[in-house]
Amino acid sequence: MKLAFVLDPLESLKAYKDSSIAMMREAARRGHEVHALESRSLCVRDGKVRAAVRKLAVSDDDGAWYRAEVARDLEALMNNIALQSTLPLVDFPAVAKSVLNYGFPDITHRSIDELGGADIGTEIEQALRTYEPRLARNTIHVVRDTSIDPADLKIRYIVRGELRSRPLNVPIEFIADVEVTTGNIVLRRLT
Repeated sequence: MKLAFVLDPLESLKAYKDSSIAMMREAARRGHEVHALESRSLCVRDGKVRAAVRKLAVSDDDGAWYRAEVARDLEALMNNIALQSTLPLVDFPAVAKSVLNYGFPDITHRSIDELGGADIGTEIEQALRTYEPRLARNTIHVVRDTSIDPADLKIRYIVRGELRSRPLNVPIEFIADVEVTTGNIVLRRLT
């Protein structure tokens, strides 16, 4: 059975006291598919109720469901091409910082030497700070992992930060592998 829960924003839920988390965990334990939506996304169109619904991976780890939710969105962010990659936005600073420019700079035309430079790490940090409000901005750090053999045709970055949560932020770490041949960024080992 598919179950949808109308919730407050996920980052505001408190596992130690929100009954909705207990109900979602029990539903998942019983083999049901768990989905979530916020009341602000509910609407009636053409006489039908509609909402933006997301499937959740629910576990007993209080931060796991939140990290999984963010991981999906981070991968989408890193693999969307920013508008500024095709149009100059120098004269439009508000557009450059808006959702119209959501995404990551196009890196498909860069060589492996260019991709290995410090710019990619800085661009990852900038994209996360600009477009992922669930990450505490001052905690985002990106470091290149030089242990990867260039013959693998990928460049690896280790990204660390903290997900904003109450009462305490949740630490997060993941690997961002930049695939040189395609320009795709694959996120791995999100913890």
